[in-house]
Amino acid sequence: LTTGYHLVSIKEYLNVVDLCRAFELEVDERILARIQQMYEAEFRLMGPDLECLGLNDGSYTPMLNYAKRALKYFPENPFFKAIETEGKEGAWPAFNSDVLPYVGHCMMRTGWDKDAIFAHFDSAYYGWGHAHEDKLSFNLSAYGKPCTGLYPPRHQNG
Repeated sequence: LTTGYHLVSIKEYLNVVDLCRAFELEVDERILARIQQMYEAEFRLMGPDLECLGLNDGSYTPMLNYAKRALKYFPENPFFKAIETEGKEGAWPAFNSDVLPYVGHCMMRTGWDKDAIFAHFDSAYYGWGHAHEDKLSFNLSAYGKPCTGLYPPRHQNG
């Protein structure tokens, strides 16, 4: 899973939903449910700083605006509300660790607070054609600071 392309896919699906609604066309609830699941998968990949890891073609991305947009479509989702309010409202998921086996991601955390210890492992198969050599990588952060991994230059030297 490349976090960047995944976010683009969510955006494009929502553009179609918006277009249907503008023309007063019914949107199947199964489509909306799948889009909600797509957001949830992306948000599971957030570090304690509420930014998504830059995996494959992705970039280190703040999730606040994505949570705000998600809440326009899914206002009752407590996870999305927790992201938008940095935990002041809503609720973090009951799990701290998670595996997304079909895309090869494993996340372990001590909690959802900013000082949590967070580890991410990318164990996906190396893709065909267009792929990046970040497989079998890991990211680790603790107490609000990155320790190692594929963090962008802005996190280096301070």
